[in-house]
Amino acid sequence: MKTLFAIVVAALVGVVAAFAHEPREHARTEGLFGLKPEYIHTLLNPIPVYGLTLGALSLVLALVARNKTAQVISLALLVLCAASAWPVLFFGQHGYNHLAPQLDTESKQWLDVHMHRAERFIYSFYATAILGIAALVAFKKFPRGAIALSVFTLLASLASLGIGGWISRAGGQVSHSEFRDEGASPPSAPAQDDGHEHGGEKMQTTNTSGGHQHETMKQSQAEKPRIPDTPEAIWKEVHKHHSELESAMTGKKFGEVHPHADAIRELLKALVTIAHPSHKAAVQSGADKINRALDDLHQSADAGNETASEANFKQFGEALNQLEEQMKKQ
Repeated sequence: MKTLFAIVVAALVGVVAAFAHEPREHARTEGLFGLKPEYIHTLLNPIPVYGLTLGALSLVLALVARNKTAQVISLALLVLCAASAWPVLFFGQHGYNHLAPQLDTESKQWLDVHMHRAERFIYSFYATAILGIAALVAFKKFPRGAIALSVFTLLASLASLGIGGWISRAGGQVSHSEFRDEGASPPSAPAQDDGHEHGGEKMQTTNTSGGHQHETMKQSQAEKPRIPDTPEAIWKEVHKHHSELESAMTGKKFGEVHPHADAIRELLKALVTIAHPSHKAAVQSGADKINRALDDLHQSADAGNETASEANFKQFGEALNQLEEQMKKQ
């Protein structure tokens, strides 16, 4: 039975390793059982950290007590908790495309750092799971080597635990600004996907036509105007930036797209915040649709693709009009 269990877990880990790193541009926004992927990610992400903590502690006690049954149970717990890092990463990747467009610049940078750390260092969890499986098999086939493999598994789990805490630290600072050191900027993460980095470091360094707007925007963040607090005033500002976007598109000044698109994102966030509770979900859905169109416009503008930019701008305008008409009927 133990051998069968080990084989099943080994197959699971093999599948995990093969499918863990789906490219973000192919990631969907569907979750599970109707739940958003970022919500499932939040539910699951404590498991690798807390589970490895409990598994490592129980394995230490089992080794000290020289209790074989307790060692096997502890190793099985470590294997399952280490392997659970895969669904955590999987749903995190799928939630990235939905969440990133809604964030401000600094939060988006922390999200990129969080994702980069997870994608780069998740293999430590896989190594821990494989060592744990080897130790379980050894108890059945090679009893003399089982203790040594258990110790190696323990050390690997402690290393993974530290890495998991480091990854989680960056994730916590995405939505909890109070966790950030005052005045500290997020460490830069290497660009992994040109199609999704416009909100982070790439926005600050891109040098397309009119690209100086990016740096100007960064320098003037502290002086940006106050966001209106009524729907009418917000829509007035949205229309203003929409008009500026249209002028930039007409003049093929793609570098001027970004500051106006980012301003509209901030206005939409404010619109969702002040929406009536009974309408908030519908407004959020409409804002998400607009943000996705803006995300596509960002990418095509960065690439200097005139045809795609025009199509994306049209899609953005349609989504904007749809949300405005919907709110007028509420």
